[in-house]
Amino acid sequence: MNGKQRFCFFLLFIILIFNIISTSAQNNAYRISGIVTDAETGKALEAVLVKIQKTKRGVLTDTQGRFSLLSPSGEEVNIQISAMGYRSKSVKVPAHEANDLSIQLQPSGISLQE
Repeated sequence: MNGKQRFCFFLLFIILIFNIISTSAQNNAYRISGIVTDAETGKALEAVLVKIQKTKRGVLTDTQGRFSLLSPSGEEVNIQISAMGYRSKSVKVPAHEANDLSIQLQPSGISLQE
């Protein structure tokens, strides 16, 4: 086996290892889902940003205030919830309690006037 063939086998081996690690990490991921409502009125809030902290993963709530996103791992995560006119909120989400979250946002009390 010459040097070029050894390099190709080594490169294939490295790719295989990364693929196994990546697949293993994906198997531990879990879905985080729930609803965001106004704390005072109980009304579902549309277009609220729900983001997993320390990642680039985030979604906006739909017209019924619902959201769903995939965690990056099987570990506990913190999600940041924010919307214009409301106080931002951070919520710790254990892996085994990630479904059907009910999050209420408090109005910020700041009004825009001319």
